[in-house]
Amino acid sequence: MDMEPFRQDFPTIRKKVGIYLDSACQTLRPDQVIRAMDEYYEDYPACGGRSVHAMATKVSLAIDDTRSELASFFGTSDPECYVFTKNTTEGINTAAFGLGLKKGDVVVTTDAEHNSNHV
Repeated sequence: MDMEPFRQDFPTIRKKVGIYLDSACQTLRPDQVIRAMDEYYEDYPACGGRSVHAMATKVSLAIDDTRSELASFFGTSDPECYVFTKNTTEGINTAAFGLGLKKGDVVVTTDAEHNSNHV
């Protein structure tokens, strides 16, 4: 598979900055994601699931649609099983705290993990 067309979607890669390996800090964003983020900030300035005004309802519907698209893409039957977090650190912490670990429980990890994974 020719990866060059995919590489061209990333502004940072187009600038020939070299190799970027710190995705734990910031992930390079393709043009499509940048446009979607711009659209969100311009067209969805509200919190979904918290209010009933028009903009909040639009956000809630977009979230529901996205969950349904994910379920279809991954072949799962329950769109509600998808949870969105603002980043990997928040996702890992949410999952870790949801395990109900108690004092004395042991979690095995490596020193190669991003330091935010050590909760």
